[in-house]
Amino acid sequence: MKQNLLTKVLLLFALIVGSVSSAWAEDVLVYTLDTSTIDGSGNGYANENTATVNDISWAVYGNLTENPWRIGGKSLNAVDRTARTTTKIGEAISKVALTIGNNSGITVNSMKLVVARDVEFNSQIDEVSATFAANSTINFTPSASVGTEWPKDAFYKFVFNVTVSGSSNKYFQFSKVEFYKTVSGPIDPTVSISTTTILVGGTAEISGPDGLSMHFSSDYESIATVDDDGVVTGVAGGTAKITASWSAVENTYNAGSKEFTVNVVEATVYEKVTNANQLVVGNEYILVATDNNMAMGGAYNNNKLRSNVAVTVNDNKVSITDEEVAVLTLDGIQDAWTFKASDNNEYLAYYGSSNEIYSSTDATADASMWIITNDFQLESANVRGRILKYNSGSPRFACYTSNQQKAVLFVKSATPPVSASITSAGYATFSSDKNVDFSAIDGLTVYTATDNGSSVTLNEVTSKQVPANKAVVLKGAEGTYEGTVIASAEELGANDLHISDGETATSDQNIYVLANKSNGVGFYKWVGTSSLSAGKIYLKAASSAPFLGFDGDDTTGIYSVERGALSVEGCYTLDGRRVAQPTKGLYIVNGKKVMIK
Repeated sequence: MKQNLLTKVLLLFALIVGSVSSAWAEDVLVYTLDTSTIDGSGNGYANENTATVNDISWAVYGNLTENPWRIGGKSLNAVDRTARTTTKIGEAISKVALTIGNNSGITVNSMKLVVARDVEFNSQIDEVSATFAANSTINFTPSASVGTEWPKDAFYKFVFNVTVSGSSNKYFQFSKVEFYKTVSGPIDPTVSISTTTILVGGTAEISGPDGLSMHFSSDYESIATVDDDGVVTGVAGGTAKITASWSAVENTYNAGSKEFTVNVVEATVYEKVTNANQLVVGNEYILVATDNNMAMGGAYNNNKLRSNVAVTVNDNKVSITDEEVAVLTLDGIQDAWTFKASDNNEYLAYYGSSNEIYSSTDATADASMWIITNDFQLESANVRGRILKYNSGSPRFACYTSNQQKAVLFVKSATPPVSASITSAGYATFSSDKNVDFSAIDGLTVYTATDNGSSVTLNEVTSKQVPANKAVVLKGAEGTYEGTVIASAEELGANDLHISDGETATSDQNIYVLANKSNGVGFYKWVGTSSLSAGKIYLKAASSAPFLGFDGDDTTGIYSVERGALSVEGCYTLDGRRVAQPTKGLYIVNGKKVMIK
């Protein structure tokens, strides 16, 4: 391509500047064209019937999210295809990165990028070529002069000319197009997290550029923790905010911080059915093609249940967080089982007219009846020999007599118990994000706690049920106690126990935490220098005494009161002498040991 005088001058200037400058620079992503969703109506698809050039055009003028670019081959002959996008970039572009996604039988013979400017796009300002590689990213680097000539108020057209050859109904697809500009340092570094949805026990990783040292913190460590390497671990269901912060790196990066909100979810675990004892009416099941890691989905198409959802089978177990998976509730009797596929009394049904699975609201209909085979597949009791399988060639679940992929039942695992630990002190505070029932455990007492001014009253919870996200006091022998997770729990009565959110419980308030110290077991005033960590259980009291004992509980030993708040009637020393004017010290008042300050 010929260079005009301006181009030559700019190139010379670039060479001179490059030879004397040692400024640090980096290509930074400024715009992304997301092409990940195929439009079912055919938008973004070149329907070629002859060997001619076809333009696929989108005018996006600032909204840089559009349909995918899918280049198809309808002929065995080589054809020239053009995918084009129009955008008001307003930046000097240093690199255009084109990512190739799916490639189904297309041979790409050549590819080039043509850049034109202005609304009519008559002014071509660049043309570059790149080598094609399947399922990879191709970088087009515009000429040096182009980067200096792009006004911010102009429009630009990027045309990717692709020469392809392939058989009928084959295609390849652009999955993403990214535009970069060159920025001289220091710049704001790119810091990202691998995922913001984490399973309990699962991890995500925060990463940044090489040479950037970061510090990490979590506002709810009871939900998600983060270590010094930026590895975030899910602890319990809920939402936590993870903050990454860093200092400036001279001539490279500005100081700054970035927050990531992570959602920690508890997966539902399903185990592969291996014996008939696992077939229990009322239990929940999913259907999984284990060789393909596909579960049957709940999506309907004209009342046909046939979609598929990708899962991971590990050690004959599947962890499900995706609501698109079809959860099937078992009912009926042997050789006449029914599977309710939703809360709307819709049952799996097979009528025998084709391969499709349908839904039926009639659980007694012959079409709703199923036989569970010896290897725990589902065979239609209405049309024998039709087995619900997975078709990997035309991805879907349907009833076949042919040799499709086997799909077997997985049963929902029992919800694991929630554990609570009590030390030798005999007391502990407890809370959970689930509703928990301790009623089956003898020797364990559940209390709420209320402040009565000079001590704490423990109020027994006779049901031994603890609602989710509520706090209680447990009393029992030293050991670990396992509570049963239940769907709902009785509401608690009066209760001054709270769960810290990491912000509100501060040392300048009358905040008390359960401990076993010099005065025995009770609530001690917290004197920390910052807020209580998230998830910590505390009691909010009106008193400012350093210690609040349990009202009426001899095992507690001693509690403390202000002298002015004490009635002297019935006040005795430890050796039994009545005292009319008690001073500071230990006394017996109304049958309780009291420390007067």
